[in-house]
Amino acid sequence: MSLSLIAHILTSPYAFILWVRHKCYDWGLIKSVKPHIPTLSIGNIGVGGTGKTPHVELVLRELSQQIPMAVLSRGYRRRSKGFRYVNQNDSVAEAGDEPLQIKRKFPSVVVAVAVNRIAAIQQVGEDHPEVKLIVLDDAFQYRRLHPSYSILLFCAVFLVG
Repeated sequence: MSLSLIAHILTSPYAFILWVRHKCYDWGLIKSVKPHIPTLSIGNIGVGGTGKTPHVELVLRELSQQIPMAVLSRGYRRRSKGFRYVNQNDSVAEAGDEPLQIKRKFPSVVVAVAVNRIAAIQQVGEDHPEVKLIVLDDAFQYRRLHPSYSILLFCAVFLVG
């Protein structure tokens, strides 16, 4: 049996479950939550580095002086659990690499990490009522949340010849 056939057999049930889950959201059987604070989701279609975090930083550079903002990330590569505000002196294990990078570049911006983004948005709103926009790093696939605005990134390959 070839490796590609084995991979197809193993991934088919997962792909089917994801398809059913997305259809449940599409058909309204599972509801998405629209937060009380405006949100900007920055996500991607492909897997890997399409520049989500640099785009978050671009939004912060352009708008954070005019609009009080917060950044919410899942905090990949962190070992800590639950909701957590990121501090400049945190470690990657506590905050995740990209949230820590953002906090160090933009120390006055509220940066938080959490898997449950709905609860995290509520927590940020309670703790920081001055925040008028929450930027969600890598949240396109997070269907539980219906963002106010979305920026969708994708990689394009151009063949010249």
